[in-house]
Amino acid sequence: MQRSAFLLTPAILGVTHDGTPRAFDAATFARTFDRAADVRQVWDAAALAPHILGSVRNALSGLHSAFAIPEKRIATAFVARKTSTLLLYDNVVWARFRLGLIFGVKDPAGVTVSTNVFAETVRALHARGVLFCVCNTALTEQAGAIVRAGASDGESAEAVAAALREHLLANAMLVPSGVAAVAYLQARLNYAYLTDQAE
Repeated sequence: MQRSAFLLTPAILGVTHDGTPRAFDAATFARTFDRAADVRQVWDAAALAPHILGSVRNALSGLHSAFAIPEKRIATAFVARKTSTLLLYDNVVWARFRLGLIFGVKDPAGVTVSTNVFAETVRALHARGVLFCVCNTALTEQAGAIVRAGASDGESAEAVAAALREHLLANAMLVPSGVAAVAYLQARLNYAYLTDQAE
């Protein structure tokens, strides 16, 4: 994995490869998001609605072009929970667990999507400074759904969840709870709440 800030909860792995305990590091989370900025925005992404990525892009562009705010002075957090976490898994698990089929992801022609067709947009937004969080609660629930759908090749839900965590897109941060991350960013770090989707 090549993640600059990969965050874990005690229930996720428990220990590192060398046996050292690992836990969610709230202080690192706070430092990562508490950076100097003129505008702070947190996008709450629940149900899979890829157009929200376009809204994030439009907000960055509008703040920069219309309000003359340099992009480096715009702090943007994107918190993926529920099925929006699918935006942040790599192609390995998209293919291995048939995520498009299990979660009903189709292209505009109605064809089931077999790869993460959203990954390049995510990478482009990350290059513009957007920080992405993945809800571990949602990830764990998806692992169970994969097992129930018979797409785990006999692996347990815990093993599937571990594979999903291993195959997050680079620089995606795993947080224990997406809704808690949104609340923390709003209440403690003064991020404005944004979403453009219905629950």
